[in-house]
Amino acid sequence: MAANAVSRRLEFVSVPDLPAPSSTGVRIAGDRYQWLVAWQGCVTAVRDAALHAPNPVVAVGVEVDGVGNVDDVVLYRTAPPHTYMQVKYAADRL
Repeated sequence: MAANAVSRRLEFVSVPDLPAPSSTGVRIAGDRYQWLVAWQGCVTAVRDAALHAPNPVVAVGVEVDGVGNVDDVVLYRTAPPHTYMQVKYAADRL
């Protein structure tokens, strides 16, 4: 049978909504998201080093003490200003 003679019918299946995540599940997902942001900072440090960027990222801090409310992820540069990030994650049931 020729390829153009074959027709396929797409059928869409209704899938029930997932249950709302537990508070523990949301917290764990938020922690994972924070670590993804930290890994992105690590990639930025490697990229800055490879490109010989001016004022490159030289270290990444997570949950840093003594920096106020923006302690989640800190990108330390050769010279200030450093980059401070407060990472937020939310789960919403659609």
